[in-house]
Amino acid sequence: RVFTDPVCGDGLCESPMEYAGFGRFGCQIDCGRYTNTTMVNFRFADLLSSKPGGWDLSGVNFQSRLDFTYNVWSEAMGDYILASDKTPTGNDIIELPDGNCMLELYQTNSLLESFDRSNLIRFLGI
Repeated sequence: RVFTDPVCGDGLCESPMEYAGFGRFGCQIDCGRYTNTTMVNFRFADLLSSKPGGWDLSGVNFQSRLDFTYNVWSEAMGDYILASDKTPTGNDIIELPDGNCMLELYQTNSLLESFDRSNLIRFLGI
């Protein structure tokens, strides 16, 4: 018998290549839904308006915002949950497989060149 790759949707759940489906993983049509999941609410806040370390930076004039994207690594799936990094919307609810997951943030721009350093030094009183 010649080995052929399993085809998702043929009505046969052929492990280990096919397994219960979750999001973009597995084969839900043939193997059913992966049920060991939890809904997780990520609440993202603007770093500068959240007073990091107790510092109120609202008086500093920044030319741009600190932007970032994120993704969630799942040990259970052995991959990132999202097919591509996501820009936060403030309150993101994502279904995650149970087990160890890690939120990874990626800064997409730099604030270093976006403000007048003398303004910041004056603001901080140093």
